[in-house]
Amino acid sequence: GGGGGGGGGGEGDGTTELKRASTGIIRIAGSRALLLRTLMFGLLWALCMTGSDYANWITEVGEKHGFARHDVEVFMIVCKVVGVTAFLTAAWASRGGRGHVILRGALAACAAAAALAACVLAGLGPKMALPASVLLVYFPYDMVWSLLYATTAKAFDPLCRASALSTSSCF
Repeated sequence: GGGGGGGGGGEGDGTTELKRASTGIIRIAGSRALLLRTLMFGLLWALCMTGSDYANWITEVGEKHGFARHDVEVFMIVCKVVGVTAFLTAAWASRGGRGHVILRGALAACAAAAALAACVLAGLGPKMALPASVLLVYFPYDMVWSLLYATTAKAFDPLCRASALSTSSCF
């Protein structure tokens, strides 16, 4: 008999099945559900990347709306402090496995704030509503970024986690 010492990769301990299981991108491509989940997370990543471009144009947008360039630059420093605060808040709020719930809430808040910012940029509000709308976008947006990595990774099993995160974030 081949008595049962620890973990030689033999039958019955699960390692044989694990070795045979598809991994990485092959596992994702072989499962409609995993492929769809990867595509949806990829869309989320793409939208977040598009949103990050907004910050690059704030100086020009501010000048176009009558704000002095230096004032906008100082305001952007304030936005960076808000961003750091949002990262820390997201980490604190997502304790106990609540990251996916906090991510959904931050996404909803970000979408509402972005809609408000779009209205202000279109001239549907007073000039001073622009900085307020930008700050309202920054906080939930930076919460989304801080949670997106962990939530994407957690949404996939270990056999395809790295590939799913890599694929999703490359959109």
